[in-house]
Formats: sequence, C-alpha cells, structure tokens
Amino acid sequence: MRAAPRLPRRSKTWNEEARNVLNHACSYFERLCKVLYKELPDCMAEARQPLWRKVLISSSLINPYPIVIFPKWFPISRETYLDRLSLRFEHEEEPNQLASVDVFVSTVDPLEEPPIITANTFLSILSVDYPVDKVSCCVLDDSASMLLFHTLSETAEFARRWVPFCKKHNIEPRAPEFYFFEKIDYLKDKVHSSFVKERRAMKREYKEFKVRINALVAKAQKKPEEGWVSRPESKT
Repeated sequence: MRAAPRLPRRSKTWNEEARNVLNHACSYFERLCKVLYKELPDCMAEARQPLWRKVLISSSLINPYPIVIFPKWFPISRETYLDRLSLRFEHEEEPNQLASVDVFVSTVDPLEEPPIITANTFLSILSVDYPVDKVSCCVLDDSASMLLFHTLSETAEFARRWVPFCKKHNIEPRAPEFYFFEKIDYLKDKVHSSFVKERRAMKREYKEFKVRINALVAKAQKKPEEGWVSRPESKT
C-alpha cells in the first residue's frame, strides 16, 4: 500500500510588482555590460581617469548601487502552513517531534530601554503558539544590571499565569501591555463563558506587576545621599 504523499509545509509565490523590478534590473545590467564591452578597451589605453570621465554615458548607468541592492529585489513571497507542520510532527500518544527553539533578546541599559518593554518581549516569546517545553528565551544583558535581573525574576513569576491564559484563549497580541491597553475587540472569536472574568482578573494582576516593575526602576534611579560607596572586601 502506497503511503499518502506529504503535503508541503511552505509555498513560494512570485510577486508581479517585484518581477517587474527584477526585469528592469536585468535590462540595466545587460545595457551596462554592452557599454563596457564597447568602450572599456579604448579607455584602458588612456591615462588613468575615473571611468565616468572616459565613457560618454550617464554616470547613473555605471553606478553599481542597483547591483549591490539586487538581492533585495528577489521577488518571492513565502507562506508557511503551521497546521501542516503540526500534522507532521505532532501525533497523539507519541513524543512531540518539533524542534526546540531558543530565542535571544539583547539589551544594554535598562534605564534607557524600559524594563517593562523587555518584560513584555519576554512574555510574548514564551506565549508563542508552540509547545511550552520546546521554547526557551535567553536575555543577554551587556550591562549586567541588577535592575534587569530583578525585573526578569518578577516577569518569570507573572509568566506562570500569563502563558496559560494566552494559550487557553488564543490571545493576540501576546504582549500584555499592548493587549490590555490597545483598542481591540478582545471578545472576538472567544466562546468561553468565563473569559471575561478571567481577563478582568489577569488585567488586575498585570497592573500590580507593572507597579512592582516601576518601583524597581524608581529604586534604581534613586542615588544615595552619600553617593555610591564600594564595600570593603571580606578577609574571611
């Protein structure tokens, strides 16, 4: 018995507008090659001068910029079918075969990059529509800030409630700051009768979470009256 053919997980389609740009670029390159083929041998025999002073054509035609940006004109639109990905790698009563995903978020200065935004990025990544045990988020802090360390500790605790809430109700956008305070129809496609009650409770928890984060930021910005003093090393 022949096995059923596998459905492709992604597709590629040509964008008509981009195809026209590609044709224009090819025509441009062809004309440039013809000009150089005719004029360059004579130019090489003369004294060294810029090419646009020797060839009697517009300098815009010799300008290599359109060739440099040529890869950006590649006229293909890609679409991934997530449902087919699930059909291939997720089966009942079998271990999940989806690949693990590690996401790295870099930050430099938590006083210039608001910690609440970093926390929302962290929460949005963990709430992605993917198996929880297959997703990891690593934050790279070049400043080694204790403010960001305490922020992420609070965020990890809040994520224990936010991530299940997102997965249960298919929340979009997954960043709570944008979900709760943007003008969106949060009742769209929601069939659970308890959704409104759970959402109200989650919004209250997020406001309390923001208060704690803002308190950490205010404490980090407060400078002691005697200034910053290094502690002596212990001799033990």
